[in-house]
Amino acid sequence: MNRYKTLKKRGLALAGVLVVALASCGRETQSPRPNIVLIVADDLGYGELGSYGQQRIRTPELDRLASEGMRFTRHYSGSPVCAPSRATLLTGLHTGHAVVRDNDEMVERGDVWGDTLIEGNHPLPAETYTIGRMLQDAGYVTAAIGKWGLGGPGDSGEPNLQGFDHWYGYMCQREAHNYYPTHLWRNGKREELSGNPAFRAHQRLPANVDPDDPASYSTYRGATYAMDAMMEEAVAFVREHAAEPFFLYLPFPVPHVALQVPDESVQEYEGRFPEDPYPGDRGYLPNRTPRATYAAMITRMDRGIGDVLRALEEEGVAGNTVVIFTSDNGPTFNGGTDSEFFESTAGLRGLKTMLYEGGIRVPLIVRWPGAVAGGGSTDHISAFWDFMPTLAEIAGTSSPPETDGLSMVPVLTGDSTAQPRHESLYWEYHGGQALLAGHWKAVRGASDAAMELYDIDADPAETTNVAAAHPDVVQRLSAEMASSRTRSEFFPLDRPSAARLGRVRRGCGLIAAATREATQAVPRTTADPGGPGAPDPRCTVQLRVTTDRVPAASQPSDAIRAAFGESGWTEDLGATADGAGTSAFAYSKEDVRCDVSAGRPASLLDGEIVEDGIVYVEASCFAAAPRTDTT
Repeated sequence: MNRYKTLKKRGLALAGVLVVALASCGRETQSPRPNIVLIVADDLGYGELGSYGQQRIRTPELDRLASEGMRFTRHYSGSPVCAPSRATLLTGLHTGHAVVRDNDEMVERGDVWGDTLIEGNHPLPAETYTIGRMLQDAGYVTAAIGKWGLGGPGDSGEPNLQGFDHWYGYMCQREAHNYYPTHLWRNGKREELSGNPAFRAHQRLPANVDPDDPASYSTYRGATYAMDAMMEEAVAFVREHAAEPFFLYLPFPVPHVALQVPDESVQEYEGRFPEDPYPGDRGYLPNRTPRATYAAMITRMDRGIGDVLRALEEEGVAGNTVVIFTSDNGPTFNGGTDSEFFESTAGLRGLKTMLYEGGIRVPLIVRWPGAVAGGGSTDHISAFWDFMPTLAEIAGTSSPPETDGLSMVPVLTGDSTAQPRHESLYWEYHGGQALLAGHWKAVRGASDAAMELYDIDADPAETTNVAAAHPDVVQRLSAEMASSRTRSEFFPLDRPSAARLGRVRRGCGLIAAATREATQAVPRTTADPGGPGAPDPRCTVQLRVTTDRVPAASQPSDAIRAAFGESGWTEDLGATADGAGTSAFAYSKEDVRCDVSAGRPASLLDGEIVEDGIVYVEASCFAAAPRTDTT
């Protein structure tokens, strides 16, 4: 039987009270079950809070939270990108076991970047057992407010079908690229936002406008800032449900680009930093003062979190509420952001999309009055999949047996000797893998790439690959990587190595290049000797390439054609602004051999794309004729 269905059917016993260890007086007492507020920022780096060493961005409310609670210095997100990280948090399963293991826009549905009627991302299955459902079973009223990214309107991933009594926010990650959207979603219904005109979230500043004139950017905003609306919703939920146990999950979209925030917040930072206008040439929207805007977005989110904390105090429930703050992955590299200037990773290597420490080590602050001593910190190694058993213990209920997580309650309450420890932590993303075991961390960018090995205790910045000196460790961790995952129908691991997929020239080194595999293999139906309807591994491949920092929009065509071969390709789209970069080209080619089990072209690249910028590749293998069942 499906393990999620087993969990759903077995139910969970409700504990009436929680025994809390009071560190301050060394005694035990019975207390009502605590409320839980779990706040998850989006692309906030390990070093972007004052309590973690940030000097340029003000975060007084979160710094106060840290002074009243505990900071974790070795906490890890579920993934280096958004959707899979949220999936690990909500299900207690790391990316070797989770259903969602990558961002998946499901491009087989059509023009997902251009058609505003197509919303949603790869959905959680209907039977998924989430933290929300666990706490519902334990008698909590549950709410999710912010950015979802694990399903869309009308599918199985809707928050209200995944354990949340109340939902408000962005259903779709692509919609969340604009902080002035035309609408948000409330409990399955689209809710229009007043004064927000429709505009694309990925544009370049026109060449005929003045980049230093604030008026040049007036079309990239509206009257209702989505983050403000979601903060108000969170405060209202606290006030409405203060008399009963509640779980409030706040997956906020800040500081994910685009760079947008009301003018009064930008004015708090304008003139403080050297600035160059961002014209939109690395994806997302242009911005006149990108550094000031980025800092202002974080500070405004911090202020809104302060409003939620004050609502807890004013309703008299702050003393019985666990407040948790973290981030879904490391800081980003595009959209006008400047992670180097803000020292966003606090010296750690890597950024979002990377399995190095900068891409997955994130801040974690926990305030739990009466149980967690204020102002403390811990180097306990933990990860997103630990939240499910931790919240189960806090709520006085049972954690599902099929979880990769361990409860952090012992270390939170000062009993570190009773704290269970992970033998290892595992991640996979876009064909790459990482495994942390004690002081060793193994990383490889693709399943067929050479293993890198780092001594994280001695070299937290991952500057020195010591794999050649420790072949026995590499062999052991490689075997553990293999045993740490189960096969995924939708997110297979066997992707071609990054070296075959594209290169960044003149500056950044190899940063990003990848294929996106099809949601499933769908070979065409043929009438060959295999019988009517027999699958034929010859498929049509649809390819979409986006590049950044391209001098002229028409130039990538020659390089792309040279890399993929001239014969058989038909250009479907001209150069257009696109989500991942500045220019996009789409081609389709028939009779390409596809790996039916993995759902991807068996051989995609024979050459190398040479461009002055990052080259991103998305590929889908699909049928030109009616589908057959091959899964």
